[in-house]
Amino acid sequence: MTQLQAALALAQEIGLPGEEWPILGALGALYADGGDQAQAQMSYKDSAAIILRLAETIDEEDFRAGFLAAGPVRSILEISEVV
Repeated sequence: MTQLQAALALAQEIGLPGEEWPILGALGALYADGGDQAQAQMSYKDSAAIILRLAETIDEEDFRAGFLAAGPVRSILEISEVV
């Protein structure tokens, strides 16, 4: 978990939201596996918020729809209950 937290801090520091959301999703899964549902939900919600912000920057509707339909993205959105 420490490595993921370090990777997240680095992605945030250098401004890589495309790297942040999957790291947050992985952290959410680890928190959930460890029984910390509150922290897991927070990580998933943060991940979903980044996904939705990234989707807003995709001008081409087909590409945006494809991004939002991708398995890992869909999984985070469903788990976070954002969509």
